[in-house]
Amino acid sequence: MLIVATGPASHGRVPTSTAASAGPVSNALIRATRLHMILARYLLQRVGLHPGQELLLMRLWDAGPQRQADLASEFGTDSASMTRTVQRLERAGFVRRRPDPSDGRATLVESTEAGTALRGRIEELWAELEAQTVGDLSPAQLGQLLLGLQHLEENLSLATDSARWRVADVERKGPSQAPEGPPASRPAGRGRSVRPASSSLTCILPLEPGFPVGAGSSPWHLLPCGSADSC
Repeated sequence: MLIVATGPASHGRVPTSTAASAGPVSNALIRATRLHMILARYLLQRVGLHPGQELLLMRLWDAGPQRQADLASEFGTDSASMTRTVQRLERAGFVRRRPDPSDGRATLVESTEAGTALRGRIEELWAELEAQTVGDLSPAQLGQLLLGLQHLEENLSLATDSARWRVADVERKGPSQAPEGPPASRPAGRGRSVRPASSSLTCILPLEPGFPVGAGSSPWHLLPCGSADSC
């Protein structure tokens, strides 16, 4: 018997595999952030954006025109992915590119009037996203949650830096000569300084197709996968 679904796909709880039983925190984080990303996508559709594109606009609103190469570095993505994202926003009329007057080889990206006009609407959507995310949590519960997320970010920052260093060392020396631990100059158990939740960039997330982006003024924009196409 063939069953055809006629309604929208459900975005409820996904069954947990027994293979994930050793990582309850990681599993809970993945499950929550999956739904958070889906909700953000629905909300941002109202203004014609993909999740992540609004974060790039926020950066331009806060910092003014930025070199495209610097944006790629700050958001932890490659040049080609940043170019695609900027091109999408440019076609929508929200950003423009122009040569950097101080370096003819570089390109500056800036928000257009249409992009800046989105600010109030995006702030409203982020407030709605925040309200639906936290629900009826009390101020005390929110405080504890934010502290816990900041600790997780510190832990993941350290682990990511260590993993990146090991991969680079293997590529440089070869697998047989790569050391087992992180560089001796970096004390174990201490990650990078983490910007406060009000900062413009706190972590890197792949939300908009093909573009890993930095989380904005909230620690909620989290997605543990390599690209939106693989989620």
